[in-house]
Amino acid sequence: MALTTLQYYEPYVSVATTQTGGVSITLTDTQRYLAYCQEKDRLSPLEALPYDVLQQILRHLEPKHLAAIAQTSRSMYIAATDNTLWRNLLKREMLIWPTVSFDTMPGHYAVEKMAKHTYMRCSPMVPARRQLRLLEQAQAVVTGSIVLRRLFTPPRMRIALFGPGLESVAENLVNDLMWLATSPFTLLGMLPGQDGIGGGVSLGVGNSFVIDLVTLYQKTAAERREHNDEDLGRFEEDLTPAAKAVCQSVDAFVFVVDSNKLAQEAGTSEGAPDDAGLIDTSKHLTRSVADAYSFLNPEWSDIACPLAVWSCTASSNPVSWSAVKVASQLRLPGLARPWTLHNVPVDNFSGPVIKTVTWLFEHTRKRK
Repeated sequence: MALTTLQYYEPYVSVATTQTGGVSITLTDTQRYLAYCQEKDRLSPLEALPYDVLQQILRHLEPKHLAAIAQTSRSMYIAATDNTLWRNLLKREMLIWPTVSFDTMPGHYAVEKMAKHTYMRCSPMVPARRQLRLLEQAQAVVTGSIVLRRLFTPPRMRIALFGPGLESVAENLVNDLMWLATSPFTLLGMLPGQDGIGGGVSLGVGNSFVIDLVTLYQKTAAERREHNDEDLGRFEEDLTPAAKAVCQSVDAFVFVVDSNKLAQEAGTSEGAPDDAGLIDTSKHLTRSVADAYSFLNPEWSDIACPLAVWSCTASSNPVSWSAVKVASQLRLPGLARPWTLHNVPVDNFSGPVIKTVTWLFEHTRKRK
């Protein structure tokens, strides 16, 4: 295997990186190296390495291993908690986070200056006590007590489902929620609308609670077939009174976007956004932002109503945005309401969907 050797000022240590990103360390003079360790107050072989060499080794470790190493000595604590080390780790793992929310969205300053603290507080990969407590609460809501389920009628939650993703990658999602064998929901009935707006379905989540899922569009089905993302002028129009009435009556919102389409349009447009938070001007993103701010307008939508975003992807299309990037581009951190975003594969939606619905139920209970 071809190696690119990196020689450092200590003549007895040679560090090499492989083409696959691994690290290889060779002691070229063992006796001089041992003497060097004695001169360094009998440091361990790892501690005696040059700091930049040690950082190259630590950057290949997982967070739990870094935490273990930091407990061995003061010098290793300093090395294993280096801000640059954790900043690179945070930026690398943010690309694969499946979810982010209003209380875990990392800000630019926090990422650059307090990387380790930000990682431990925000990363969904960390089984923190706070996240475990939320998980236990969610499980309690879903499973419930058999006695309580028999004594009381399951609580209901009214959710407005909207967004341009319902017309593309997730156009069959509502039908799948009702009829697919792997769906976590049970169809209980249909909900009539008014003036062609506000119709939906009642779905049971086990025996724990019931959701009334109301689908909202700004246009009728015939009008949606005639329009596309290029017709951006129509989003400047005000919502109809019937749509405003639905927004005022619901307990929570679910916003559906097409992550595949966002990524594809950004890749073919000039000035495509990067993970630094630059706002892209692709058509689907512009429409998504316009839709979100139309339905979530505080004039007819209570800002205490929580919002869940389903960033939908298709297995046949590997190009998509990360959860953090979608949240940033949709400007979700600017919302005054609590929000959460989950990546939802439309071919295997059960897990993310039930998590977001449970999260909405918990936050609507806090309102009441």
